[in-house]
Amino acid sequence: MNLFRYITLVFITCLFLSCTTKGNKETSKSEVSYHPAYAQGFEINRRPNYTEVIVKSPWIKNEIMERYYLVDNDKTEVPQDGQKILVPLKSLGVASCTHFEFLQLLNESNSITGICSPELVYNQSIVNNYKDGKIMNMGDAFNLNFEQVLFLHPNAVMVSGIDQFNEKEKRIIQAGIPVIYNNEWTEISLLGRAEWIKFVAVFYDKEKVADSIFSVIEKDYHNARNIAQQVEAKPTILSGSNFKGTWYMSGGKSYIGHLFADAGSNYFYKNDTTQTSLPLSFEMVLKEFRNADYWIGCNASTIEELLGQDERYAL
Repeated sequence: MNLFRYITLVFITCLFLSCTTKGNKETSKSEVSYHPAYAQGFEINRRPNYTEVIVKSPWIKNEIMERYYLVDNDKTEVPQDGQKILVPLKSLGVASCTHFEFLQLLNESNSITGICSPELVYNQSIVNNYKDGKIMNMGDAFNLNFEQVLFLHPNAVMVSGIDQFNEKEKRIIQAGIPVIYNNEWTEISLLGRAEWIKFVAVFYDKEKVADSIFSVIEKDYHNARNIAQQVEAKPTILSGSNFKGTWYMSGGKSYIGHLFADAGSNYFYKNDTTQTSLPLSFEMVLKEFRNADYWIGCNASTIEELLGQDERYAL
């Protein structure tokens, strides 16, 4: 009797351990996540049957702007609180020029079938494809041509998430075309912006490629920054320009402010904590920056063109 009870106890214990081990494996598999080292705006979660990609709101803390459920089979069931996207993407409409280089580095620029404001595009391969009729004009990035997008019918449209409640974008989603919010422009560090290549890569099943590319970028950036920090002479910087009576200067904790610091400059607002732009008067700028060594970010190619915009620039 004692032997029987012992064997029964061992059997139940083994069964319990077996179930527990199996449960841990499934839990582990469903909770594999990627949290970026520098970027703050997205995360990637691996699930058993799909990949969940979360875009966080840049403006409201702890709020999710959008969820994407990436599948390799359109019949795969996913939660209803996000957009389901079949990957890898074969065609993509891209509203922002800042997203082209991600696709270029991933060798996926040929998947671009729609762009906005082609006159602003400098990427030569995209310009050539547009001239050859391989890429269509989707209108203005802030006012997408709904009919053109429907006619193009790409696998998805990638936009800068300036307005999540844009009616045109809502209609595109309702028409069955996913809208991907790529908010790299809201990051406050250059490496944070660059890390969004991993966000783009997941829509092409190229995470490992993106990891290797970003590792090189990260290493090169740190090497350059380390060299810049060793220089003794730190040039002073003037940033931005006057726009309708207000001079918008980069805040000390903006991505440009971080760039100035990492490049070894002596920026007047280096201790400022603003992550966006500082609205300043012309007089304030003239007082603090009239002896600056370099003027960066003015919208002119020559001194003559600059003075043509505002003769006070001569001061």
